[in-house]
Amino acid sequence: MQRYGRYIVNIEQVLPFRQSIAANSLAAISAPNTLVGHKTTLDFIDALSGALLRNTVCKAFPDLVALGFWLRRANIQKVLTTLADGVYKPVGLVVHYTPANVDTMFVYSWVCALLMGNRNIVRLSSRHSEAQQLLLAVMEEVFRLPEYAQVANANQFVHFERHHPDSGAISLLADARVLWGGDDSVKAIRALPCKPRCRDISFADRYSAAFIDFHHIFENKKVAELLWRECEPFEQQACSSPRLLFWRGEDIHWTRFVNALAAQAQSAAPSITRKNEQLIYNQWCQSEDLLDNAEQAGALNLAHVKQWHPDLIQRHVGQYTVCCIRVDRLEALLDYDDARWQTLSYAGVSKDLLIKVFGSAPIEGIDRMVPLGNALTFSPQWDGYELLSQLARRVVFA
Repeated sequence: MQRYGRYIVNIEQVLPFRQSIAANSLAAISAPNTLVGHKTTLDFIDALSGALLRNTVCKAFPDLVALGFWLRRANIQKVLTTLADGVYKPVGLVVHYTPANVDTMFVYSWVCALLMGNRNIVRLSSRHSEAQQLLLAVMEEVFRLPEYAQVANANQFVHFERHHPDSGAISLLADARVLWGGDDSVKAIRALPCKPRCRDISFADRYSAAFIDFHHIFENKKVAELLWRECEPFEQQACSSPRLLFWRGEDIHWTRFVNALAAQAQSAAPSITRKNEQLIYNQWCQSEDLLDNAEQAGALNLAHVKQWHPDLIQRHVGQYTVCCIRVDRLEALLDYDDARWQTLSYAGVSKDLLIKVFGSAPIEGIDRMVPLGNALTFSPQWDGYELLSQLARRVVFA
């Protein structure tokens, strides 16, 4: 990663091996905090948005295009309006541990920390995908612009392995840590030494589901497009991609929907690995007497579950497999409540009914409910956290 220059580097360029970070100087450690929503910060984010949207190579990566749109000034200003009234100040230095399964996700939480005036050290994943490499190259170009020197100096992107000797030293610098990863990764990072008042925001293993009531669906093609939009990116590795599909309707409704879905899901290139993973999953479900039948809709493997078991999710590895469960009413979803359930996307049901059913129920899971097609759309309200306020101090005047 050295080829990106000053701002996005391998840790060995800034930290001599086996030497404490305290004896070295990362720019982000000594740079000053800024004000919440500082003009230079907003200008920088807008410049990054423009750089992503203008880059012709980025257009081949839908997640980079989506990121570019999310970073537009109008949306960022809208994001800031979600803060509750009050006076907010930065927490200080935020250390971000990025996920390996979703290349762009770290940018969203990093931008939230940046907006709140914090300095940042971002530990990049060791999995260097083409999309991540392109994203970092574009970011480096914007960092180099002289008008954003202040932002560049307060943000350091580094790569180091989880067990690097300096991991503990970096953790001790943090006033807040943002932890993306599986349960084991999050536990390992949380075990690192940290300041007594360090805040941890943990995004560990979660899964999501969709609900479609076909009694109120009149455009199967559109609904199929929306479901595929949530499954296709990152090969269904994102926590907000649905791995369960609850549906209500008649057999004819389902047949028409599967035909429409098959047409949508043809866009994914065939993969022997993916087909093998789907076959192995179906065989395991059958061996445990959990599978009623399975059918293919383009690249999607639709596994019809006849009885629920937590291992259906535990063993799910993405690869375009959706566990399908037929229900007779929306209230039936309450029986599947699970603390690991992150998002419910929906179609054919009103928001008012969702509030009525889930608002008064003591559910442990489901942190967000969004219209079908929006499961992967990031907002500062994520995994039950209000990210902006979590990455700031609220000053109270009595």
